[in-house]
Amino acid sequence: MNKNGTPDKRIKNNFQIPVVQYGRLKSSNSRGLNEEYQISHFEAAEEFGNAFQEYRKVCKVL
Repeated sequence: MNKNGTPDKRIKNNFQIPVVQYGRLKSSNSRGLNEEYQISHFEAAEEFGNAFQEYRKVCKVL
């Protein structure tokens, strides 16, 4: 890129590389379960993680 933000025409196919944000859900237990998931929709992963934490709290009370 040039200082003014325009593409540098000296380089052919000078395309922008998108920046993405992923959500990561990790789960493990004492019996050896160790899983990790990467979710491309960050907000959905965050909402699921929060809901799952609430679910775990409720299960502990029961």
